[in-house]
Amino acid sequence: RYRIYPSEYDDTQLFATFGVYGELRGRELQDKAAIASSGGNVLFLSPGLQLFPVPSITVEASYHIPVIHALHGSQLGEDYRIMAGVQLLMN
Repeated sequence: RYRIYPSEYDDTQLFATFGVYGELRGRELQDKAAIASSGGNVLFLSPGLQLFPVPSITVEASYHIPVIHALHGSQLGEDYRIMAGVQLLMN
């Protein structure tokens, strides 16, 4: 992550974030047999923003872009994901 605002430390801070993550998906079973069109893996790039309006609260949002879809068989993959959240930091 990279602090966008302010240039010096302050209680309110805004960060640009970037991540890379993957998902490994196991095969699904039907009547104890593996389904051919299930399982695989996906690699995502994830740019986002993280805001600390006060030191004890974080508000964040990110956009997840799949760059590698290695899914088995005939499956629908995601075009994108949007995730957002609020965290209360306990001291």
